[in-house]
Amino acid sequence: MLRVSLQLILLVCVAIYAWRRGGWPERSVAVLFVMMGPADILYHSLFQTPVDYQSVDLGHLAIDLACFLGTLWVALKADRIWTLWVASSQLISLMSHLWRLIDWTMQPMAYAILTMAPSYIAIVLIAWGTWNWQRRSQTRTRLTYSSVS
Repeated sequence: MLRVSLQLILLVCVAIYAWRRGGWPERSVAVLFVMMGPADILYHSLFQTPVDYQSVDLGHLAIDLACFLGTLWVALKADRIWTLWVASSQLISLMSHLWRLIDWTMQPMAYAILTMAPSYIAIVLIAWGTWNWQRRSQTRTRLTYSSVS
């Protein structure tokens, strides 16, 4: 539970940073990952399913698919390389569900790691992408002001 709380706090901090300092791709991807939390809570409250890595979790599969499609759309529309990396990391999470379907001997811990680790990668990439955008925006602003003088 501590891991989930720390991840949520980190994600919210990065999302606020992205919302305040990022462009539309940073904001969009941050919102997608923040919305995965309420979607997960809603799924578990509606269907009363415990978190179980013994078999494929169709609710998490649907959430990961929606997030992948959203990040892929942003990646294809944005002019940022990091969005492709986020979509790729989300694809890893999505494919882990397929792998679990195909290989029932897959260790539950491996399945858990493959579904959760990409979200940590995404948090780092959103922060890095926002920082890069902020840095480029400040450079453009300085260039604009210096060219006017």
